[in-house]
Amino acid sequence: MARSVEELRQESELGRARVDVENEWVGELSDGVKADLNARAAAVSESVREASDTLKAEISDMGAESLERLQETGRNAMDAARRTTAT
Repeated sequence: MARSVEELRQESELGRARVDVENEWVGELSDGVKADLNARAAAVSESVREASDTLKAEISDMGAESLERLQETGRNAMDAARRTTAT
């Protein structure tokens, strides 16, 4: 019942062939998954950049609006002070 050297060699070659096919299939699958993840990461990165730009613009607008209101309040206070001293 001992197997011959030739039988063991053939079995070994068959095993290597299976491993080669599995490695090739997994490699292609892995490359596809990696490409998909890279594409998704790029999309997320772009979305975060756009959100950041939008937030910066909104904060800048709020700052400008606050400054305008503060200036208007100052002018109103000066006008009130002038009217008070004029009467």
